[in-house]
Amino acid sequence: MKRLLFFVFLVFGIINVSSADCYDGNDINDCIQKAEQGQPYYQYLLGFSYQTGRDIRRDYKKAAYWYEKAANAGNPNAQNNLGLLYENGQGVSKNYKKAAKLYKLSAEQGFDRAQFNLGVSYYTGSGVKKSKKEAIKWFRRAAELGNKDAAKNLKILLNK
Repeated sequence: MKRLLFFVFLVFGIINVSSADCYDGNDINDCIQKAEQGQPYYQYLLGFSYQTGRDIRRDYKKAAYWYEKAANAGNPNAQNNLGLLYENGQGVSKNYKKAAKLYKLSAEQGFDRAQFNLGVSYYTGSGVKKSKKEAIKWFRRAAELGNKDAAKNLKILLNK
C-alpha cells in the first residue's frame, strides 16, 4: 500500500511540475512565447495567469483575449473560464448568453465545472431558457464525474 501511495504521489508530483510553466514566476516569458506561437494549452494557462494575477499583473481583458484563442481551439478549461468572465463582466461586456454557450461547449467535452455552471444557468434561466429538467441533466453529469457541488444541487432539485 505504501508503494502505491508513493507511486501516486510521484506521478501527481511530476504532473504538477510539468504543468507549472506559467506559475513559478521564472517561466512566464516561456509561457507567453508558447501562447504567442499558437499553443492552445499555453494560451489557456496564460489566460489563467492574467485572470488570477499569478506571476503577472491581473488583467481581465488579456485573460479574455487568451482564453478566447484557446477556447476557439477547443480547450474546455478556457471555454469554461471565458464563460465565467462573460457571466461576471470581467474584461468583457457581461453577456449571459455567451457565457451559457461557452459552458455548453466545455460541458459537452465532459468538463465537470462547466457542466455545473451550465446546470446553474438552466436553473436560474441565465442566458438560456429556464429549465429544471436541463439543470438536473447537467448537475447529474457533473455529479457523476465527482463534482460535489453538483451532487448537492442535484439532491436538492430531486427532493423538490
